[in-house]
Amino acid sequence: MDPKLLKGLEQIPSQPLTSVRKFYKGFIFGDYGVGKTKVAGECIENKGLDIYTDTGYETFFNHPHLLDKVETVPYMGLSQMTAIGLAITEGVTPWAENDLVIVDTISQVQEEYLDYLNDNFTYAGNLREKAVPRANAIEAKRLGLSEQEVIGLPDYHLARNNMRHPIKTLIKAPVNVIFIAHLREPSFLEQQKGKLVRRPTVTEAVFKLIAREASFMGLMEREGTKRTIQFKTDKRTVSKSRIAVLDDKIINADDLPEILAKWKAN
Repeated sequence: MDPKLLKGLEQIPSQPLTSVRKFYKGFIFGDYGVGKTKVAGECIENKGLDIYTDTGYETFFNHPHLLDKVETVPYMGLSQMTAIGLAITEGVTPWAENDLVIVDTISQVQEEYLDYLNDNFTYAGNLREKAVPRANAIEAKRLGLSEQEVIGLPDYHLARNNMRHPIKTLIKAPVNVIFIAHLREPSFLEQQKGKLVRRPTVTEAVFKLIAREASFMGLMEREGTKRTIQFKTDKRTVSKSRIAVLDDKIINADDLPEILAKWKAN
């Protein structure tokens, strides 16, 4: 055998699963106001970090027992997510002191990156469609409106390529992670074609990237004060769990923190 290859293998020793620390990588999606952020916060053991893109963190003020556990940091860009993942992996304090990182929301992370691409980049032979003010529109003349480019397919490809590294860095880090996303209901055209699947509001490529690595992916819903998370895939919903006690189940959302704690302890 090639000595160089053998030396490379020796630098990546195998280890029995019994000695591997367990960390979950979760994906919770649902409509606005169902309590996704609150449930994620309840999963914190001692200290957690909420990377927020909007003011969803305000829900923590309604639950005083979480205030001492949660630290928040505004989302500032993809490189920030990469840096946090690397800092945790390399044991850099205070980042490595967190037992849970919440990305709230990954769907808005994607939207902000698409806006960034649209505002700052163009393509050879510009592949984006354009919205052009009507020549005889009074408002267009009065306000001095100019043409606007519409986010197109190349932007979604770039978003997939450039979001892959920060997401995978967080996924590989020795810490629990929960990605939160809003719910995407089937469009009118999809309903006409019989495609009724509810899924997170992210592009297909970003969805596959997270779903492939996720320990669990659940749809959270609320009816009155009752909140549930669905981990079973049916004709209308894409969800899953590699954690046996959650697999193919619909649970009370408030039970998730205890279930995850028991899974980690066993």
